[in-house]
Amino acid sequence: MVDQTVPEKATLTLECAVTKLDLPTATWLKKGEEVPFDGRHEMCVEGAVHRLVIYDVTPEDSGEYTCKINGLTSTAKVLVEGM
Repeated sequence: MVDQTVPEKATLTLECAVTKLDLPTATWLKKGEEVPFDGRHEMCVEGAVHRLVIYDVTPEDSGEYTCKINGLTSTAKVLVEGM
């Protein structure tokens, strides 16, 4: 994953690519807490790419995000810039 800076109210997409297709679904964490999947947070998998999509981001969405798959992790920092 790569660090990102996005404007407030934008859609943020974090991607984590793996080399095997038969791995379990990713667990997404923000600051060590599991990301809730609700109307603003969505997780999807396309082949070997696992995505976390956050709609209508707010400054509270800033922080460190981690993707965990089968004991492996990847982390990125997100900064949401206010309007």
